[in-house]
Amino acid sequence: MPSKSRASGARKSYKPGPLLEGVRIVDFTRRYAGSFTALLLGALGAEVLKVESQIRPDPYRGVKYVEGKLETIMPRVGMYAAINHNKKSCTLNLNKPEARDLLRRLVAIGDVVADSFYTGVMEKYGAAFEQLRRVRPDIVTVTMSGFGQSGPYGEYRAYGPVGSSFGGVDAMTGFPDGQPVSAGGPLDGICSETLAYGTLAALYHRSLTGQGQRVEAAMHEVQMSVAPESMLEYTATGRVPQRKGNRDDVMAPHSIYPCAGADNWLAIAVNTNGEWKALCGVLGRPEMARDPRYATADARMRNQVSLDPIIEVWTRQKVNTKAMDVLQQAGVPAAACQNVIQLLEQDPQLKAREMFVWLDTPGIGHVAVQRMPGDVKGALRCIYTPAPRLGAHNEYVFKEVLGIPDVEYDRLIEQQVIY
Repeated sequence: MPSKSRASGARKSYKPGPLLEGVRIVDFTRRYAGSFTALLLGALGAEVLKVESQIRPDPYRGVKYVEGKLETIMPRVGMYAAINHNKKSCTLNLNKPEARDLLRRLVAIGDVVADSFYTGVMEKYGAAFEQLRRVRPDIVTVTMSGFGQSGPYGEYRAYGPVGSSFGGVDAMTGFPDGQPVSAGGPLDGICSETLAYGTLAALYHRSLTGQGQRVEAAMHEVQMSVAPESMLEYTATGRVPQRKGNRDDVMAPHSIYPCAGADNWLAIAVNTNGEWKALCGVLGRPEMARDPRYATADARMRNQVSLDPIIEVWTRQKVNTKAMDVLQQAGVPAAACQNVIQLLEQDPQLKAREMFVWLDTPGIGHVAVQRMPGDVKGALRCIYTPAPRLGAHNEYVFKEVLGIPDVEYDRLIEQQVIY
């Protein structure tokens, strides 16, 4: 939707810089999907104030509160760093009424309040949309939950694998003769991007109308969008799609094939007869392009059981990256299945596009984070700062931003309000 100035033909003055510079987000998100939402917005220039406490830190910090102190319980600090860079950390013990007062003061000077709590938690803290808009009428609240904030399952709890199962994804994931295979973890990122998209839309709406909005993403609803063809197939034909492993409904051959060496694999997907002819040439079997069993897509679909072993004979003799190059040069879509070492240290494509940023992260060291979607070679001018230690920015948030005097700040710490 064009801006009013663009529609009238006038040029809007533009100051180079991050897109969301000047936007402040009060971030209560935890774990992956919600936290990555705030990270995306922070990379675009928003100031993200991540609110935790020593009593309830983000579980991905790998710590918990035990008998009055924080103890490390699991090696997840790398996960925390991966999805919480570009943020500032402050601590509020929201069990204390004074902490809730400080929260409302933060909201009064903020633009967005983000959370990924179970239904009812933000209401308990006095921080739900209807409560916060009394403090700031144009506030935008964004919520990530498993099943949504309403309906008969509104209070049910979920993580990525639960959302992908209930959203219908896992029912189609796996091989025909096996059980469903969870795809939930990686799909969290899709939920994050959906909620970030909704946040940007709400901020744009506010810039035009002055009105705040409540934005919500339910994980199982978002994950239904990953495989919409299953619903289309059922509504059009009455058939329930079945698990098909690495097969495709249209393309053949379409699979992941073993290559030379241990645990080396190559994905090949052929969509057109031209690509099929090119593959036959690479395999040294040009006559197969004319074989009635394989000459058309329909024929190849029917005969994949006999077709795959022929391709596998060739792939098993090749290093997966070399096989990818040979096939791509012939016009056949193919790619090596890469592990993390290949991605970070060996992939020339990622190096050429400068897709990793290295950050010196407190308590962890020199770690790589991926550039945000679209920020190729820094084109979007995204911001990348290390994930903070718990409470690292307390003085900035409470003294500088809220203007709390030193004596009052010390009292709030002593009484475990800022904690």
